Amino acid sequence: MNDTKEKKSRVNAWLVIGAVVLIVLLIIWLTFSEMAGDENGTELTLLNAATSVAQNLLT
Repeated sequence: MNDTKEKKSRVNAWLVIGAVVLIVLLIIWLTFSEMAGDENGTELTLLNAATSVAQNLLT
């Protein structure tokens, strides 16, 4: 009985950690999109960022 409570506690801890990481990534993403001049964040995507990095490496 005690073992299942420990497993639930570990799952809840990882859920909280994952949620915090996602929130931090969202804040970083919105900060960069605001600095780039895009208020709604639609232009700054991971694909665009990866494409520009790849282009810079190839030139």
